Amino acid sequence: MTTQAGPRTHLALVLLLIYALVVYAAMNLRFVGNWSENDTAVITRAIVSSGQADSIRNAEFPYSNGAGYIAIVMVLAEITGFSVQTLQLYIMPTIAALNVLVLFVGYRAVLRLPLVAMLAALFAYLQADFLWVTWRGSHEKITWMLVIGLVFLLARTFIMWNQTRIMARYTVLFYIVAFALISSNAFFASSFIVAIILSFVGGSVFFRLRQIAQREQAQPLMQHFGRLIYINVACIVLFYIFVFHLYPESISTLRGLRVLADQLALLFLNVEEQTVQTTTAATLSAPVNYLRVSWLSTNVFLSVTIFSWLLLGFSALVWLVGLVNFLRRRVLAQHNLPLLFLWLLYPAFAAQVGGALIADRVAVFGANLQVRLFTPVMLMAIPLSALGVYFIIRYIHRFARPVRLVLFGLASLAVFWFSIAALFKSTNEPLLNNFWVFNVTPEQAAGDWAVQHLADTLVWTGSQERVATGLQLRYVDVPNDEVSFHAYSFRAGTRYFLFSDLEMAMRRRAAMSLPSFIDEQIVYDNGNTQIYYRRPVTPYER
Repeated sequence: MTTQAGPRTHLALVLLLIYALVVYAAMNLRFVGNWSENDTAVITRAIVSSGQADSIRNAEFPYSNGAGYIAIVMVLAEITGFSVQTLQLYIMPTIAALNVLVLFVGYRAVLRLPLVAMLAALFAYLQADFLWVTWRGSHEKITWMLVIGLVFLLARTFIMWNQTRIMARYTVLFYIVAFALISSNAFFASSFIVAIILSFVGGSVFFRLRQIAQREQAQPLMQHFGRLIYINVACIVLFYIFVFHLYPESISTLRGLRVLADQLALLFLNVEEQTVQTTTAATLSAPVNYLRVSWLSTNVFLSVTIFSWLLLGFSALVWLVGLVNFLRRRVLAQHNLPLLFLWLLYPAFAAQVGGALIADRVAVFGANLQVRLFTPVMLMAIPLSALGVYFIIRYIHRFARPVRLVLFGLASLAVFWFSIAALFKSTNEPLLNNFWVFNVTPEQAAGDWAVQHLADTLVWTGSQERVATGLQLRYVDVPNDEVSFHAYSFRAGTRYFLFSDLEMAMRRRAAMSLPSFIDEQIVYDNGNTQIYYRRPVTPYER
């Protein structure tokens, strides 16, 4: 097998890069830039407050999980002169298209087949969750680029083991990228470190099984995977330095792990059973409620996410077949080690999703840990699936030409639908989904009025975060003690309520109850959106 890319591969890479740019542009144009969600608003506020304080650590609203992405956007804002909002909503999603190049190079290093690596990069941009996390104004467009970069560097060290000078370069680069990942997001960096630890354990078991089955002396090859334990120690040291000395704000990640341990003890040791069961029941019902409330039907949800489920199922099958092949292979050459490393990383990340199911049952990390860890599993499942498709295509070439044409035609139609479905899912398409991520001009006009005429007050904006986060992003430089927009349930002390026709339509379609403002005073009305004021009922209320 060769790792050299030919002219056709270069052309395909350019076309795929153009496709990624078009996809992100289409996602932006779908809402004409009037979109937002919680992470985008939170990170944008952290960037702006860091700029106002001329310090990332001393900002009024520091981002607790890392500072790398914030520093990058601040530098770009200083160099280009663009506002942080413009960078977050338009520029950074465009830059995220460069992930195509990183994915191709990283997958080629482990698969050693350029065309299969290209197919894997395409699969990533047909996967809705990857599109979503790299489109929104989050650190993940940088984080996953760094993760794939680390996989590439580790794969190259397996091949360049005997070339000391090149090996030293890759090693230095690895720790630089590892520190960049830690500074970007301490949580996902800890997830990667755990995956490397589990890969080392899995590699030890694998080589032991080969020795038992074939009495093979696998000690030289095992030494390559033995390096993983030293890599882990070094990464843990870097993690400690960043969390406890360079950016203590990210220590909240460790506090979350401590809470998880305490909650698991309560859950499995049957202590305070009533409290744990209540939390568990509420969390377990969340997926059902999500499908019932957010999507028009379960069939719609399955139709726009079918590619993800096919990837997971097919990659598991490819992994199982490949594992048997690795165990039965008489000779395991050094050039097979990068692929074996991928085979060990896949279950390592999958095991973390299994642990996340337990963590979400006890409502740790916001009860969405399994969603957050879904992307790294998919990034490992994608090259496995691409490799399986490659062997299927080779087998199909044995068929008669008419049969091949029919099969490839059906595959083309499937890819076309997967690309459309990915856009539907990643943008929470309003025609199919009730959890919207956009706001409209009348709602923004009502927000303008609130910022100009109200002071030191809370404004409720609806049952979803779409209006609140959109207005927070729009007025990110407004002092927090002036007007604060919030969503979901009413907070104590809330006197103003922003409600629009769009919010009413969303609640009716989702079969949600409508709030009653019959006793409240209308203080603003533009025909589409109203702001209500709740009169004080005691002399002590404002």
